[in-house]
Amino acid sequence: MSPPLAIYRYFEVWNEPNIHFWTGFPQRDTYFQLYHETVDAFRRVSKRFRVGGPATSGGGTWFPEFLQYCNASGVGTPDFVSTHWYAGGNKGTIYNDGKEAIQKIRDMAGSIPLALTEFGGSWAHVDQLDDPSYAAFIVSTVAQTQNLTDIMSLWAFSDVFEENGFPASNVTYSAGFGLMNVYGVPKPSYRAMQLLHWAGHKRVPVARNDGACTTANVLALRNASHLAVFVTNHAPLPLEGKDPVNTCDVHLNIGGGGPAVVVRIDDEHVNPKKAWQAMGYPKYPTRKQLAELEVASELHLEPLEADADGTFSIQMPRGLAAIFVPF
Repeated sequence: MSPPLAIYRYFEVWNEPNIHFWTGFPQRDTYFQLYHETVDAFRRVSKRFRVGGPATSGGGTWFPEFLQYCNASGVGTPDFVSTHWYAGGNKGTIYNDGKEAIQKIRDMAGSIPLALTEFGGSWAHVDQLDDPSYAAFIVSTVAQTQNLTDIMSLWAFSDVFEENGFPASNVTYSAGFGLMNVYGVPKPSYRAMQLLHWAGHKRVPVARNDGACTTANVLALRNASHLAVFVTNHAPLPLEGKDPVNTCDVHLNIGGGGPAVVVRIDDEHVNPKKAWQAMGYPKYPTRKQLAELEVASELHLEPLEADADGTFSIQMPRGLAAIFVPF
């Protein structure tokens, strides 16, 4: 019998070797040699190591060639295949929905475990990474791509990283990839992950009846104590210029109208960046200002009453709402 999954140790060989992070020549062939020798070294140490690649940028780049090499060279089927996927790039693009792209990556991986060891709304530093709209993107992507991957890792946990140099000005909101800014203040994206953590682990089917609003999506999860319904309104989302006004009226019939609470992440809720802007964009906030930003980042549970027919009705601006209904 194989050891439990928890006691395996997973290692990805290199980082994005198809771009400038790997300088071997010829680039692909020398990376494959590196991968082969790395796998051999790990196998000599322990059978509990799990090693994978090619860890490429660009959503599945090198997958066919990598798998062919593993088969032909005798290194064997990788324990997992990995890649990085971002929904958007430079300014002017949008947060594209992930389902179609990630389905293609899943098809290339076949039955081999698939790890998206980086994913996010954009590989470029765009302002929306600090905004409430990013929280909606994260939850919507989770809803669309569940069961397509074995691991999905959002890049990154904090704005404190130095892959391409640290911002010299140390600005509080610098369009960084992190769930927290450089001072540790949670962003809306952090709170989206927190809400998902609060939700259940069993998905509930949703029957959709579209009206005039085509940009809203719903994810329903449950556990033994409550039902969590996430409503997102994020697409299309321009990455530059002013977002168009786009508010949806959403009506949720969950088969009962018991007591519920709603948590919102939008322009007026969980928006510490907006609070920072109202302070006058301080480059180095004081302790008092940072405390105020922490308060602006907090989630607030508000009671939500059902309509007479047991339907929950909410008005959804661009952003995210999570409704929790206890059993």
